[in-house]
Amino acid sequence: DRSCQAVEPLPAAAELTAENGRRCSLQQRLEVQNCRAEAAKASAGFFDLIVSNPPYIPSCEMPELQSEVRDFEDHGALDGGDDGL
Repeated sequence: DRSCQAVEPLPAAAELTAENGRRCSLQQRLEVQNCRAEAAKASAGFFDLIVSNPPYIPSCEMPELQSEVRDFEDHGALDGGDDGL
């Protein structure tokens, strides 16, 4: 059996992740931690795999985003600074 740990710094995002896990019947295999990635604790003491979706849009492009993205998504999750990295 495999398990998954999700790390979300925003409480609302952590709750949504947990809710999605329950809807997909994964609550027994999904642990959601409400913290920043550097504070996450691996259940087994280590992680076998880390997948990340960091901010990736250059700051100068943020005002030009489609309203569906700009007005819905958390800007901290999108704004990747001057170079988008």
